[in-house]
Amino acid sequence: MSHRSLEVEKAYRTSLDADQRKANGTFEHHGMVPEPIPLADSGGVAVGEYDDNEVHEAGKGHDKLRTLEWTTVCFILTTEVTGLGCLSLPQVASVVGYGGFVVSMVLLGIVATWTGVMIQNLKTRNNGIFLYCDVGDMLYGVLGYRIMLVIQTAGQWVVLAGNALTTGIALTNVAAGSVCLVVWFIVAFAAIFFLTQLRTLHHMRWILYLSLVCIIVPVTTTLIDVPLRERGIASNIKAFNSSDFKGTLVAILDMVFAFGGHSLFFVFLAEMREPRDFKKALYWSQAFAISFFVTVGLVLYLYGGDSVSAPALNMLATTLRRVMYGVIVIHTIPVATLASVAIMQDMFPRFYGWDAFFSFNWKATSKYMLVSGVMLTVSWAIVESIPFFSDFLSLSSVISIIWLTYGVPAFFAAENQRRYYSRNGLPFTMKRKGFLVGAYALAFASAALAGVGLVAVIMEIVSKYESGEFGPPFSCGSGAYLD
Repeated sequence: MSHRSLEVEKAYRTSLDADQRKANGTFEHHGMVPEPIPLADSGGVAVGEYDDNEVHEAGKGHDKLRTLEWTTVCFILTTEVTGLGCLSLPQVASVVGYGGFVVSMVLLGIVATWTGVMIQNLKTRNNGIFLYCDVGDMLYGVLGYRIMLVIQTAGQWVVLAGNALTTGIALTNVAAGSVCLVVWFIVAFAAIFFLTQLRTLHHMRWILYLSLVCIIVPVTTTLIDVPLRERGIASNIKAFNSSDFKGTLVAILDMVFAFGGHSLFFVFLAEMREPRDFKKALYWSQAFAISFFVTVGLVLYLYGGDSVSAPALNMLATTLRRVMYGVIVIHTIPVATLASVAIMQDMFPRFYGWDAFFSFNWKATSKYMLVSGVMLTVSWAIVESIPFFSDFLSLSSVISIIWLTYGVPAFFAAENQRRYYSRNGLPFTMKRKGFLVGAYALAFASAALAGVGLVAVIMEIVSKYESGEFGPPFSCGSGAYLD
């Protein structure tokens, strides 16, 4: 290896734990400030070279956000991940069997943790990275930026719309179906709009702590109530169930959705006081999520058998179900707001700048309310167009969650590392080759699953509408309430 390669190798290893970004968008790599890496040409400009003024302004804005400790981020991560996903898992277990369910959930959880670490590394090792779209810009220029901006925003909208949908279903059950579902969606988005005015995770943290409690309590209640009422393991359970291909595929997509918090990871990193501590928050959060998901799906399937349903709270007796749905609203609205705030942190400064974002005078506040109001109105329209639960989760997974949780982080991390090695003449050791092969394989497997899954989910939705199982969009007809 040449002297230059040895120096680059040493610098690379020294910078592995780099996380401190100056306000102007650069990092401190233990005293070293690396130059931007030009990765490819795009209209005569090297991809990876950022406009100094743009990076400086973005850096100033994000630097003001950095107030959260890793323990706070751990709770917020757990709140965001532990929610919608677990409500459909007992039904997933009935489709694939308890053995297939446990293996799949553990494997998907481990891989999701790996890609979460990739996101942290992309953030801390590259100049000017604040969001997914910035990674797309670094690697593929303007086209990459625009594509990732759409996927990134779609992923955040999925979290917002999915939790708003659950809020509507929950309130419908609380009211015993006496109020039109459209009305509850309007109530849900009004509450989200109000909380979105808080603008940062720091201002929302106590609400998010309460939100975590209010998902654990209803699910734990279900875990206790169902075994007590059933008084024995169901007779029709299977370790590995031979369901049809489409049913199995939809079940896999629901499991993918359970770990779909990655669309907000860059937002969490942006508000951390020490971004390098994100791994600690991620490991604790994912360990809890995997254990919780496996327990919920396994226990409720073992006692409920093939009669399990989604959302899982539908397995409770009528009165208790209504109470628990009331509690779960306190979870879903803050999590939906979490996604709404993330969208606004990206959208609002594009129009009015970071100074207006951090200003609370009447002029800046009215602008923020206008932009957030338009964004939430669009989200309300999305939710009203697809008023059903499990298929919405599957469709969401296909559109964005698969990409942002598994495919995109793996592909971008592999591309970034491969180009860095090649540019600096670093050897492709077996360890590095193994990483690249594994990351590229994960990216292409995600793309294949998304393509096949999209066809399957669309077919499922069309067939249900044709059979009259669901009413038309923007109607009060809904299967959300069970007598």
